[in-house]
Amino acid sequence: MSFFSSPLTLLCCLVIYSSLVTTNSFVLVTSTTNKKMEANVVSSKRHTLYNSASDGSNDNREAKSQKPFVERTALEGAEKIRSISIEERTKRAMMAEAVEDRVLELSDELDQLLGDDGMPLKKEYREKIETLAKEIKASREQYRVLVSGEDCSMINLLESLK
Repeated sequence: MSFFSSPLTLLCCLVIYSSLVTTNSFVLVTSTTNKKMEANVVSSKRHTLYNSASDGSNDNREAKSQKPFVERTALEGAEKIRSISIEERTKRAMMAEAVEDRVLELSDELDQLLGDDGMPLKKEYREKIETLAKEIKASREQYRVLVSGEDCSMINLLESLK
């Protein structure tokens, strides 16, 4: 039986790992392969599915012309991933999928706390919103490391538990 045979085990490892990552920025970018969820996120004007290098202007054409973060990141790491064993690629794919799902969950939670103008519905939500944004950013970094083929502390941690 594989260590990853239990989704709960994988999720616990991701939660433990995400609690170890700290960030200082407030970035809200989500992505998905689930078309229904993608439509919901796109219809919400509080997030963008694209990681644009925008200076804050409302140039939506530039953002729409870019590939979603998930696709772009996977393409950037494709060559290195090809050189990794099938077993490790499978682990990375499973973890990356779980991280992507977590980003969607966090984004949905964040969406519920924000008004149509992108500001917190209540002042009390500000701290929670900042925490969610940091978790989203950390999860995006986890995803990037997993699909880029870089040395991944999460995989190293799981290997040491065997």
